[in-house]
Amino acid sequence: MKQFIYIWLGITLLCVVSCYDDKGNYDYHDINEVTFGDVKTTYNVLLNIDTLKIDALVEMSSGDKTDASRFHYAWIISPINTSNQKDTISTERVLNYFISLVPNTYDLYLKIWDKKTDVHWKKKFTVIVGTPYSRGLMLAGEDKNGNVDLQMISMAGVDTVVVRNILQNSGLPALRGPIAFFHTGKQNEEYKQVWVLSETGSYYLDRETLKGSELNLFEDFCMEKYNEPMVPIVMAPEAKSADGNIDGHRVVVCSNGYLFYTGLNFISYGTFSFPLNYLQDDLNKYIPASKYIFGNYISDYTSNYLYIKSTQMYHIFYKYLYLCV
Repeated sequence: MKQFIYIWLGITLLCVVSCYDDKGNYDYHDINEVTFGDVKTTYNVLLNIDTLKIDALVEMSSGDKTDASRFHYAWIISPINTSNQKDTISTERVLNYFISLVPNTYDLYLKIWDKKTDVHWKKKFTVIVGTPYSRGLMLAGEDKNGNVDLQMISMAGVDTVVVRNILQNSGLPALRGPIAFFHTGKQNEEYKQVWVLSETGSYYLDRETLKGSELNLFEDFCMEKYNEPMVPIVMAPEAKSADGNIDGHRVVVCSNGYLFYTGLNFISYGTFSFPLNYLQDDLNKYIPASKYIFGNYISDYTSNYLYIKSTQMYHIFYKYLYLCV
């Protein structure tokens, strides 16, 4: 009897479903299909030199791809494998972007939104930003206003280019009296530095971007605190070969005549202790060093600078002669 009831209920349910008035919307529309052309997906560019230009050759099955009222484009970039540092660098269909990014590898996405159908598409690119400051000639002079002007003949890319107005957006104050603009040479990574020396201030810069701040001072490398600014006006040694190799030491003369020395090794870690030209019997007095350092750049350097003698006229170290005033 129960089996008969179940069969009867099943037949009744089918009848109800078959008699239901289906009022669904079956008015279908074709979805706009977007395709991207055969374009490069990896780009190598140089900071402050290159302009990144990409036309993804977008094609659509419906609509005009240039119709800004319907289609929204966004070029979004972020350091590779980092999703929380995204930046929209353009909202144009064709990208034309002057490279101002810190040297790194980046993920770049072109995202397209069809406002009419609310459908989204995206295409991924890889952008490798390098520094133009890794190889070339560094120049220091004055601009038309008498301020320090830094330039570089960069040989880091395919072409040799001149990078001008380096200090313009460097983060440093206006400087006067250019002295030098140089790389300290081929050493261990933690000791490589780029310096700009001037009569009104000397600062170290980031090696990849040549940017800095008013806080990038020589005092950052000093073990002691001083009551007056320590402004380097000369550093040694300089590179002795085409590949940039130098000795593993550093000597600095400051504008006030203080003479500093350090070893670039795990013992001193490139930090400077008391000035070397203090008098041995009175640490409150010192013989001011001149702004000139004479060195032997032909023969190989020894592992240490040895103090030999101190007179009223000279401080002499092995391989270097420091003229004092």
